Amino acid sequence: MKTVSIIGNRPQLMKVIPELADVLIWTGQHYDKVLKNAYTEQRDRCGKFVELGVTTIEEMAKEIESIIAPMMGAESSFVTVYGDTSSTLAGALAGSRWTSVVHVEAGLRCGNESLPEERNRIVVDALCDFAFPTTNEAMRNIPKHKLESALVVGDIMQERLWEIWQTTMRRQIPTNKNDKWICTIHRAENSAPETMMGLIKNINTFVKRPRIYLHPKGEHLFRDFEKDRLPAIENAVTYYEMLRQLWNCEGVITDSGGLLREAAWLGKPCIVLRDECEFPELVEAKRVKLVGRSEEALRDALEANDWGCKVELNNPGTTQKILDHLGIKRRFFGPKEVEIEQDITEEKVEVLCR
Repeated sequence: MKTVSIIGNRPQLMKVIPELADVLIWTGQHYDKVLKNAYTEQRDRCGKFVELGVTTIEEMAKEIESIIAPMMGAESSFVTVYGDTSSTLAGALAGSRWTSVVHVEAGLRCGNESLPEERNRIVVDALCDFAFPTTNEAMRNIPKHKLESALVVGDIMQERLWEIWQTTMRRQIPTNKNDKWICTIHRAENSAPETMMGLIKNINTFVKRPRIYLHPKGEHLFRDFEKDRLPAIENAVTYYEMLRQLWNCEGVITDSGGLLREAAWLGKPCIVLRDECEFPELVEAKRVKLVGRSEEALRDALEANDWGCKVELNNPGTTQKILDHLGIKRRFFGPKEVEIEQDITEEKVEVLCR
C-alpha cells in the first residue's frame, strides 16, 4: 500500500494523518520559514517529505502527478487532501487520475460559489472516492453517488487541539489572561491593499489592544507604510505560540476558517471578517459573529453581550474513524510533548515583551 498526503499551508500540516503520508508533499502554496517549521512533530512521523515550491494549481497538479504516478500500481493506494485550498484541488486533480482520493473535511459549504474555496470544495467532493465530512450538516452536501463511501468523522482540527492540550498546553502554557484581541487577515476577498488597510484601520479604531499577525501573502502591502502608522502589525508566529496567545487573549478577529474554530473550542468570542461561513453551527450558537467588512457590524460585535462561548476540548476520534473506514492500522497516537520555548526565537521574545 502506498499513501500520499498533499498540503500547502500550516493548518493542513497540522491535520496530516501520518498513516496516510508515506510521502508528504508540501506544494509551497504558502511559504514562510515560520509556517514551514511549524508542527514538525507531525511532519516527522510521515515518510518522505517532498517540497515543490510552486503556487499555481496547474503547476501543483503537474508536479504532484509526476511524483505519484510511478508509485501507484495495482495495490491499494490513497492520495489524501485536506480542506479547501488550491493545494487541495491540485492534489485531487492529480490523484484522481491514478488512484483513490481521500478528502478530509469534505462537504463544508458557505453558500457563496464566487469564492475560490467554495469552488474547490465542490470540485474536490466530486472527484474524491472517500469523503469524510465533519458534521451531519456537511454530509448532506456530499454528492449522492459518493454517500456509500462517505462517513461523518468529526473535525480533525478539534482532535489535534485536544491532543496538544493533553500533552502540552495545560502543562506548559501559562495562564496570563490579557485584554488583547488576536487578529489575522488572509483570504482573497480581503487581500486587496485598500480592503486590508480599511479592515486594519477599523480594528485599530475599535479594539483597545489589537495584535494583528501578518500572513506571508500580505507582507508586500505594508512595505510602503511607516511603522508608526501600523503599531499593531506583527510577523507570523509558530502554531504553539499562536495557541498560547489564543488561550490568554480576550477574543479573536479573523477571516480564517481554522482560527475561528480554535477560538470557538477554547471559549473565545470570535468576530469573522466574512459575510458567510462554512460552519453554520458555530454562527447559530453565537460562538462566532459574521461582520464582513462593515465598520458598524464590527463595532456592534465588539459591544455584544450575547456570546455563546464555552470551552469545548473534546476528542472526536477523527483519525481512528478514518483509518478504520479505509482499513488501515493506526501506528501513531497523539503528539509527543513539545517544549514551547524551543519555538520562540529572540525576535519573537522581543515581540511578546512590547
